[in-house]
Amino acid sequence: MSKISTIVQREYLTRVRKRSFIIMTLIAPLLFASLVLVPALIMGNDDNDFKKIAVIEDGSDLFVNVIPNRQDVEFIYLGNADVNKLKTTFE
Repeated sequence: MSKISTIVQREYLTRVRKRSFIIMTLIAPLLFASLVLVPALIMGNDDNDFKKIAVIEDGSDLFVNVIPNRQDVEFIYLGNADVNKLKTTFE
């Protein structure tokens, strides 16, 4: 068992001492952090846009005023509106 542990120790130390291993150990966390932060920063840039969202129901009025309006979003409840007519209006 001593021979195997000696070989494993040598292989491990050989790989850990390589310059590429040390560089990637330092760069990999930065790369992963940038993969998370960059999309979040891009999506967060349009905070000033005010959006109106139309809510169409089947006439039962179960969802009227259930979703509260926020500073950047307003929900407009249209009830039993014609979807095709609304599509042509908003295109």
